[in-house]
Amino acid sequence: ELESKFPESLSDVWNALTTGVFPRIPIAAIVSDSSGSRQIGVFHGGVPVGLADQEGPVHLEGDLKRISRSRQTLQRLAESDVDGRLLYGLLWADPAESEEEKANSGSRAAKFVEADTQAFCERNEIALIVRSHEVPRSLRGAWSSHSGRCLTVFSASNYTGSVGNLGGVLECQGEPLDLHVHEHWAPPWPRLARILASDGTASDSVAAAAAVMEWEAEVGLETCEAGCTAESLTPLPAPFASLSVSAARAATAAPSPSETSTGPRAESRAAAMAQRAQFMTERLVEHKDELFERLSAADPYCTGCVVKVSWARNLLEVLTPHCEGLLSPAVVEELWAEWGLSEPVKYVRFLHRFQLRDSPADGSFLVDRIQAVTKLHAQLVNFSTMNLEHLLDPNGDKTVTRQEFSAFLPMFHVQVPPWQAAALYETMSNIVGQHPITLDSSILCLALVSQDPPESLSDALGLAAEAVGRQILGSGMTFAGAFRTWDTTHDGFLSLDELEVGLRSLPLAASPGGISPDEARACCQRLHSMTAHREKVSMFDFVRAVAPSELTLELQGTLIKEVLKHVWRCRPALLDALARADPDASNVIGLEAFKDCVWEINPHLERRGLHSLGEIQVNVICEIAAAGRDQVRYEDFLRGLHVEDVGAPLASPASAAGGATTPAAEPASVPAPTAAPLLLLPGLGGSRRHGRPG
Repeated sequence: ELESKFPESLSDVWNALTTGVFPRIPIAAIVSDSSGSRQIGVFHGGVPVGLADQEGPVHLEGDLKRISRSRQTLQRLAESDVDGRLLYGLLWADPAESEEEKANSGSRAAKFVEADTQAFCERNEIALIVRSHEVPRSLRGAWSSHSGRCLTVFSASNYTGSVGNLGGVLECQGEPLDLHVHEHWAPPWPRLARILASDGTASDSVAAAAAVMEWEAEVGLETCEAGCTAESLTPLPAPFASLSVSAARAATAAPSPSETSTGPRAESRAAAMAQRAQFMTERLVEHKDELFERLSAADPYCTGCVVKVSWARNLLEVLTPHCEGLLSPAVVEELWAEWGLSEPVKYVRFLHRFQLRDSPADGSFLVDRIQAVTKLHAQLVNFSTMNLEHLLDPNGDKTVTRQEFSAFLPMFHVQVPPWQAAALYETMSNIVGQHPITLDSSILCLALVSQDPPESLSDALGLAAEAVGRQILGSGMTFAGAFRTWDTTHDGFLSLDELEVGLRSLPLAASPGGISPDEARACCQRLHSMTAHREKVSMFDFVRAVAPSELTLELQGTLIKEVLKHVWRCRPALLDALARADPDASNVIGLEAFKDCVWEINPHLERRGLHSLGEIQVNVICEIAAAGRDQVRYEDFLRGLHVEDVGAPLASPASAAGGATTPAAEPASVPAPTAAPLLLLPGLGGSRRHGRPG
């Protein structure tokens, strides 16, 4: 930040900070009543321990005052730098509950145990210490340890927007000195703005105080009776008998004229809208999986599209609990316009356009899986099946291993790093329930992946093609197997004559469940239209036409999942693990050490009811973070994570031609023809729907 703001005078600014500003910032304080009978020590970290040649506990009045604070850094301190390590402990040390935890913590500063706290308090004639630095383990606003002599107070509620902790403020007042913890959960900023809006009158101040109380009641923060002790706070040492806990209250005094609002300017409103849209895209990415499930459930015939009413309702139902009062129907309408959406909403493309990305300035290794496979698909549409099968399955054993799949992608200039290629293979393996994946299932998956729904899903030609697909599966063949059987010239393509002969080999309507001659003709027309009226049909064309559209959507829904979402949601836990692994705060850590830290977020995921990371997922995260190196600049990686809108506004053909679109009312029910049973591929198991109309 300094480099960007002072490119011509960075050295002078930095010297001024280290020699003039930083040495004057308080590091510790003693708080007492006027008589001095009750005193507490306050600092950010904890009790400095393990100092070379230090006799007894640190004495704040003596040791701290004699230290020169004019120094360039407190990182990478030598063992002999006692003064630096003393300062570092006050700034960064954390309490430990046992000697074993103290010895094995790997913390930046040496941890201190209850005996250290006791000795420090006696040496400095204080009753207890108050410190911060870490979210209390109870997720309360304060946490007491060491028999009440070490009190951790953390003021930021819901730290980094994802931890879920209450914030705390410790109030010291009275004669003799007494302590009160006030816990709070900060309102979302639109609600906070309404609470603080005032013209300076006393009535407005009363209204603001009432609004604060209303908010606290909503989130369950109710004032405890005097003397009430929180479960996470043990009784304090004498002379403090107990610690009262209450919800924070707004002051009723009228604000000064300088605090009154003069009304937002136009650019402020624009900035507020941009901030709100960014907030919404972040929540959308965090809950993308649930949104896909809800939107696809509102799409019973697997068209890949929903009407605006259904899109808006599901967006509200899924995201409102996570948007802290920000989301409303009016906001959804604003977002509809902001995102350039139109009827009907292609929800796979919509969800895919909002992505969690790393910083491109760091040489991004993160691959958009749908784009990568779509690029591959475009090159294989006109590719002979004989060549395709040879490249996918070079040893001819009718299976495609993970290694064979990874080697196949670069042949078509699709560059996917090794572990992300492994994750793509694992996705396909899970969809078809096979490991290794058969050659035919590999072709099926590659043919179906796209960010758009299958073409013409709702017309008669599409329905007829899927009826043919059901007959192929019912006869015991795979789609690729039927293609090979019908390819009598063995050139890797189907001519229209071969297609017609193959269709006639299937059971017709006279047989139970057979297709009709009209359906066979319609299937031919469907394939003819998909191939831009070419004389021959490729394997990919054929599979995409006859495969169940439900499988297409299932593949799409799996591939739009965010590979970095778990890291995004557990950033504080990961940073804590990295800080312990990098005690010098160098921001550089070996790849294997980084991997160990990523594994440590699994307990946090489990507590949130989220799936734990597996081996391939952990290696994908490490591959992206390292960007081809054997070390990770972890702070740069985590700071670089951001949600990005990577797609252009979606325009329907009507709007693209200048026509107006009118929002359609969502039908109460959609009448459908009698549905034939969908014969699933082996290993696919159950599904959410029972197939398209026959």
